[in-house]
Amino acid sequence: MQLLIIRFSSLGDVVLATAVVETIFRNVPGVEIDFAVREEYADLFRGDPRIRNLFVWEKGQGQFDYLRELRREKYDLVLDLHRVTRSYRLYPFLRYFRLIGCDKRSLERRLYVWFGYRRKGRLRPLLDAYLETIEKAGLGREKFLPRLIPAREAQAEVEKLFQAWGAKPGEPVLALSPGAKKEIRCWPPDRFAEVGKKAIAELQARVLVLGAESEAGLVRQVISGIGSDRAHPLLGLSLDRLSALLSRVNLLVANDSGPAHVGRAVGIPVGVIFGPTSPEFFPAYGPGDFIAECELSCRPCSLRGERACSRPTRECLEMIKPEEVYNQVKVCLSPSPSFAKAPKGRPSSPPTRGGEL
Repeated sequence: MQLLIIRFSSLGDVVLATAVVETIFRNVPGVEIDFAVREEYADLFRGDPRIRNLFVWEKGQGQFDYLRELRREKYDLVLDLHRVTRSYRLYPFLRYFRLIGCDKRSLERRLYVWFGYRRKGRLRPLLDAYLETIEKAGLGREKFLPRLIPAREAQAEVEKLFQAWGAKPGEPVLALSPGAKKEIRCWPPDRFAEVGKKAIAELQARVLVLGAESEAGLVRQVISGIGSDRAHPLLGLSLDRLSALLSRVNLLVANDSGPAHVGRAVGIPVGVIFGPTSPEFFPAYGPGDFIAECELSCRPCSLRGERACSRPTRECLEMIKPEEVYNQVKVCLSPSPSFAKAPKGRPSSPPTRGGEL
């Protein structure tokens, strides 16, 4: 069976789409999976043994140039997980027997944000919508969580970093990701610093502060606030190196952002701080995951943090205290966290990391 999955962007959505890759790869013997993605997210799949062909839409590339390679293939099934104008324009030129689009129920999501509208069974996380697409295709005998497979070369580079830092086997490693695509989703950097400072002082943890090159100032603020040589800034990591790095740490604390999805997909506990957006769309699903949020009548005020705050201060984030987050960190980084003994297979709730849903 030859199959094409389309999900061009963005980072978190592409990572969630790996649940479809993993489920089909495990359920359909001999399946050949191709994946269509934008250039900036292609590194997630470099060397992924589950992907036969990776069709990368490069920046500035025209539609017909992109289609030249895609048209060489003939597919039994195309799964469009994106369903935007860019993917619709491909349909007439692709060669396929069957095409199924993902029902993201975008209207219900917007109604929930605008009016607090919620009807039982209608407001679903995006991950559930993706897996429902597999059911429609008749390929969903068992369902699996998102899974990224870090490239070996990237893992080797990460190990060299840890050796250069003098990291000792068994010492807890905490990663902090204080940035986000929208600044309004960012918890204050001094609070990230307070969490990292306590983790070093009380747990003897090593703290890694991650960010894009454009977030250099933000990362420097957090590092300065921690004030320890056990805190290391890491800027501008490619996505294959980011996934390899996160697979090596014990816990990631992040805003509602792409790195949080990457952390979950490489099998580590992730704590996500939600402000203007809602965990209803991207809930925690692994043992050790936690969510920090403050219930306010104005939340969520937008789907992705695209609206300015209507209050004098961002109370949804300002009211989340460092102690609240650190208490969760302490549980996760303790020598024997309770979730470490979670059974594998098909538990009731939450699902086992990397296992079945």
